[in-house]
Amino acid sequence: MQKKITDVLANLLRPNRDEGDDEYKAVLQSQQELQRQEEHAREAYKRLNWTRVATMQDPDAKTSRIWDLAADVVEDLQHMAEIDPDELPTLEPPFDPIAFQRSHDDPKIAAYKLTQEQLRQHGLVATKIRHLIQQKAD
Repeated sequence: MQKKITDVLANLLRPNRDEGDDEYKAVLQSQQELQRQEEHAREAYKRLNWTRVATMQDPDAKTSRIWDLAADVVEDLQHMAEIDPDELPTLEPPFDPIAFQRSHDDPKIAAYKLTQEQLRQHGLVATKIRHLIQQKAD
């Protein structure tokens, strides 16, 4: 059985690499993982098509406006594989919920519970607002 070009691509690009080299194994493993993802995408999206945004400058009805979704997904996977994670900037969110939770206790319901007098006051205010709205509506 003949080998696929993608199977021997690592050897073509790096002919002086030793088979036991850890970097070589990592590259080969990532290429195999990419190939598995591509095959999965082709299988999962093989019957799906999509229409890209059609320009209004050339609205020719005779041209096909439908593209194969699997090919575009595979292309996106290849672009993602080309990104070196070490060269990406680190994400520094302005708010860290884990650090906030460590520095603050869990909220207690009792701290927010209104007394009977506070409930009565809020009830009176709500009743006044309802009467004002009712008067404006009439």
